[in-house]
Amino acid sequence: EPGKKVMMQIVRQAKRASGIVGDLVAMNSIDSSTLNRSKFSVKQLLEQSIEGLDFGKLNVCLDCPEKAIFADKSRLEQVFQNLLQNALGHAKRQVQIIARFEKETLSVAVEDDGPGIPIGDRGRIFERFVRLDQSRNRQSGGSGLGLAITMTIVTAHGGTILATESETLRGARLLIQLPVSVNSHR
Repeated sequence: EPGKKVMMQIVRQAKRASGIVGDLVAMNSIDSSTLNRSKFSVKQLLEQSIEGLDFGKLNVCLDCPEKAIFADKSRLEQVFQNLLQNALGHAKRQVQIIARFEKETLSVAVEDDGPGIPIGDRGRIFERFVRLDQSRNRQSGGSGLGLAITMTIVTAHGGTILATESETLRGARLLIQLPVSVNSHR
């Protein structure tokens, strides 16, 4: 029945708009003073983040030592989920996550073998509502807030995020660097 179909579309659009508003409110409320920091295993959190997604036939490789970080676990889970969802949406066959601890810094790179990110767009992808792939519609491609939220969370932790090209997989490489503890936070 046409009336029911229109009503269902309105409900879906209202839920989507509510989600976007919620994301924007959350983004504006994230700063270093609102983080709920605790000590936890980065490897375990990355494993949970991977398990929470359906990678289908993609090969997912995790290389991470068993070490801990002092940070907001739920916010970092959101960061890892956003980075992995981004890789999942663009990878052809493979996604790899490489984590390294160097002195007081944790580096996590999420790489894929997809088309990569054009050099001129590598800074733009962290802006609100930016979606480079125009072939993906809003239902399957998201709102363009995931990487902006990721950058906000990483920055609140005193870290950085950078988009480059994967040297091994030749697709995108998103690299976050975070202080391992509050003491190393600037």
